[in-house]
Amino acid sequence: MKRIDERDVMFARLRYTQGTPEYTAYYSLHPELLGRDEAFRSAPTFGSFGTMSFDAVITPFTTAAFDVLGQMYGLSNGPIAAEKVEIAPEKLTAHIKKFAQHLGAAETGIAKMKPEFWYSHKGRNMRFGQEISTDLPHGITFLVEMNESLIDRSPQLESAFAVTKGYMDAAIIGIWIAQYLRNLGYEAIAHTDGNYEVNCPMVAVGAGLGEIGRIGVLVNPHMGPRVRIGVVTTNAPLTDDEPRSFDLKAFCKVCNKCSKTCPGKAISSGEAESFDGFTGWNTRQEACYEVWTRLGTDCGVCLSTCPFSHHLPEESIGKWHVDPLVIQELLQNHEKKHGIRPYIKSKLPLVLE
Repeated sequence: MKRIDERDVMFARLRYTQGTPEYTAYYSLHPELLGRDEAFRSAPTFGSFGTMSFDAVITPFTTAAFDVLGQMYGLSNGPIAAEKVEIAPEKLTAHIKKFAQHLGAAETGIAKMKPEFWYSHKGRNMRFGQEISTDLPHGITFLVEMNESLIDRSPQLESAFAVTKGYMDAAIIGIWIAQYLRNLGYEAIAHTDGNYEVNCPMVAVGAGLGEIGRIGVLVNPHMGPRVRIGVVTTNAPLTDDEPRSFDLKAFCKVCNKCSKTCPGKAISSGEAESFDGFTGWNTRQEACYEVWTRLGTDCGVCLSTCPFSHHLPEESIGKWHVDPLVIQELLQNHEKKHGIRPYIKSKLPLVLE
């Protein structure tokens, strides 16, 4: 499977400033993207004045999270203790999972790192074009659940409260665990928002925490896509988990709700396709981001729409390979309860009128 180049990710491309070496290098390789990217740079963005959701008092609460996350980049890696603590892989794995749970992780798994789990080159955080090493064998992966009632307010500003808190919680858990492992004498790197070397959803799939569906992001069988993912890569002795399938692609093929409700029509409504060694659906990131520029939030409608975000019956999940009618029954029940998607219009008590 082809490794993804972080330089091609929308959030990296928007940081390239005209006249800089990064700008010149990237658009010499991708001149076809220059015009559209320049249009995005001149448009409002997440949390900026002129967007539909902008509030001069409330919006800075969400953008402050990214300011803090940027200040935390230096904590992702650091010196390693000279003396190595010897510990059995099974025991350290159990400790890590318990510690992550204590810190707020909803689920934790260990992935055996594959080359395609890593970005090929850095695109952000002052390391443009740097080739990324793939020599750390394990990826500790944990999920932080985002508040359901906040996500169900998507695309209102309140949904961004859940998203930014998810990124912050994932960063704190990852930085803490990475430092713990370095204190034990092992290499460990925390991958946090804006400072990734790995494709987090792919690592989470490898750790058995979910699958990639039509929506193009990780879908967990218990929380759906209503999660943020944290990863710590390390050479500490750990026991790897295995990927676990609940036949999500079969469900997505029938459901199709996310593509129907996507404001930017960024999610494919067609059949799954093969691209770059992966079989699934390819989300158009430019069309998605265009909605962000209008709303001033990270939208989140697809996260709220997905039936897996709303506690599907445990006994039914993945059983459609035995009885395909299970999918129709689940969708009908979801429709009766939520309609095409749940939507909470009311303001949060902490957001004053």
